[in-house]
Amino acid sequence: MSKEEEVSASNRENKLPFGFGSVSLVLYIHDLSPTKALDELFDQAQHAFKAGFSGVTLAEHHNGFRNYLPTPLQVVGWLLEEFRQGWAAAYPLLIPLRPVELWIEELAWLAARFPQRVGLATAPGYVKDDFTAAGAEFAGRFDRYWASMYGSPDEHPEWPTPAVPGARPGSQGPARSASSGSRGGGRKQVDR
Repeated sequence: MSKEEEVSASNRENKLPFGFGSVSLVLYIHDLSPTKALDELFDQAQHAFKAGFSGVTLAEHHNGFRNYLPTPLQVVGWLLEEFRQGWAAAYPLLIPLRPVELWIEELAWLAARFPQRVGLATAPGYVKDDFTAAGAEFAGRFDRYWASMYGSPDEHPEWPTPAVPGARPGSQGPARSASSGSRGGGRKQVDR
């Protein structure tokens, strides 16, 4: 192992997804055929890890939205299988497009296969075409987002009124909240 590779490896060592001292790079696919775009994406990840980034993130969009992936959690699994060090995350996963039970199940299986290497950020989505492609209603996305992440506020009268509009207390499910922001998104490090 060269000195450069040793430094890169030590920079990634013990860095959890979105953890203290962890630095990630967002990867985007290029306007190429799917096979060539994925080859390019894997090259980007390889360069990121060699350069010392702790992890890489992949964003979700649908219906031909340029430079984005329709199934970032699937590609996270491919990347983690290919690269034995570092972490990967869907950043963000558009939660209102699918039942909560499905993405939690997929995430749990990834975390079981790649302990402490899977991350997740979530968002309610903002591109109407994503919802059209998934056959999901665009208008109620924020309510569905918060309900799928934490349950309905009506179900939890003990919750304090949030200081930041739209913020909610941390999750009690298989994924624990590392952060939630006022823009309607949250980051997760997945515990096994």
